[in-house]
Amino acid sequence: ILLIDDFGCATVSTWRDEVTPLFDNNPPTPPVIETVTVDTAAQRAVICWFPSPEGDVQGYRVLNVLEEEIALTNDPSITSAMDMVSNIVINSQGYLVVARDTCGGNETSADDGVPHYTLNLDLEFFKCDQSTRVEWNAYENWEGGVEGYVIYGGINGTALQAIDTVPGDVTSYLHTGVPLEVDFAYVVKALSVNGYKPSLSPRTAVFTAYPEVPEFTYLSNVDVLGASAIEVKALIDPAAESTSYRFERLDRFGDSFEVLATLDQSMADADDQLSYIDFDVRPADRNYEYRVSVVDSCGNIPSVSDTCTNVRARISVDNAEQENYISWNPYVNWNGEVLNYRVYQVIDGQVGPLLGVVPPNIFYYVDRVDSLQDYLRDGSYCYLVEAVEGVNVYGQSQISRSNVICGTLDPLMFIPNAITPNGDGLNDFFAPVAGYFDRVDGYSMRIYDRWGQLVYETDDYYRPWKAEDANGYVQEGVYVYHIRFSTGDGQLYERYGNISVLIPESE
Repeated sequence: ILLIDDFGCATVSTWRDEVTPLFDNNPPTPPVIETVTVDTAAQRAVICWFPSPEGDVQGYRVLNVLEEEIALTNDPSITSAMDMVSNIVINSQGYLVVARDTCGGNETSADDGVPHYTLNLDLEFFKCDQSTRVEWNAYENWEGGVEGYVIYGGINGTALQAIDTVPGDVTSYLHTGVPLEVDFAYVVKALSVNGYKPSLSPRTAVFTAYPEVPEFTYLSNVDVLGASAIEVKALIDPAAESTSYRFERLDRFGDSFEVLATLDQSMADADDQLSYIDFDVRPADRNYEYRVSVVDSCGNIPSVSDTCTNVRARISVDNAEQENYISWNPYVNWNGEVLNYRVYQVIDGQVGPLLGVVPPNIFYYVDRVDSLQDYLRDGSYCYLVEAVEGVNVYGQSQISRSNVICGTLDPLMFIPNAITPNGDGLNDFFAPVAGYFDRVDGYSMRIYDRWGQLVYETDDYYRPWKAEDANGYVQEGVYVYHIRFSTGDGQLYERYGNISVLIPESE
């Protein structure tokens, strides 16, 4: 027996007797899910379905795939619900919908439903390529399948813009040219072939972090260590992330910088200084310009230090005035500016006494070498210039030394042309009076008679010829001298001439 009441409830009896009551044993047709999407403002799943066709449907229950109730409606006209419980940002969530009728609470079986799942995004940002790989799970169980996916993106907190569309069988996308140091959000929208409501993923963001640029890279010093060595030092930021530093030198044509070495920040000393010694140099002949480029962990160069040049000293010798004129180029690009320049004398390869302190705007120094002490030297003078930095913002003060520069005065030699050896203490012997030459290793004197016979020789400047032989004084006459001597730089000089020997008569 089939009975339909005023509410459309259809009741069918199971027995044809008058004892057993009539009841409804026909559950509604299982609802078909149209789409499972996400309200990206609330970040909650929204389940939409087509209503069951029966007129006695009382309402619907929304279940997750574990058959836990998510939402309940007693209004059959309501065909959507929001999941207020599940975290659909972390994982994809699946849903089922069952229908209940008005007669005895018959309900469709969850086993008869086909679950639909939310889209879930997996983002991976590649800092060095400035790109993001967006991956998602395929939207399944749409009748007709997926036509395609639209990828949206933008800085989090702003309206997202469509970036690209991919076919329905593609579930990943590489987004290039992503702006750095922002929260960049993505949403993927699935489009059905049959024109069902689209399915949106949660709004998912990734911070596009880029290696932190050092707050500073300070080329603290360019220091000449020797005739073929220059040390370059850089003060680095110890908090920098995975950074290396490229020491560079301007090429000999002045066109571009060439890489000398790349040092990792872990090689810095206790004072956070990196240093490199350039051995391919001649600092006495030319200036070398250096800089340090920061290389981040992606191999890019986010910053470059100032350039600095070695101090190159030069010398000009004024023989007439007996002065050495020392000049040099200014040291530039110190943070603490140049406090002063100090000029030292170098003796036997060692830095000797400080000769003078020069203001930072003066680039020369004059050393007078006309004292008796200077006169007795070998004529060679060596100097070193030291640039001194004032205290910089890092609390340090650096020193940059120049090359050692040497100059030699021409020797002075006064040679008498006659002697009167008689023991009266006046003009009794023959010896040159000389200055600015090597008295130890660079002197010899030979005396010859008129027939070219050697009558005297010595390599000791302090042993004059007394015009004597084994028999007493030599004969009066004209003799020939040959004097050889050298200066401190090894240059050899020779003097030839006549010396008259006059023997005064004894009174």
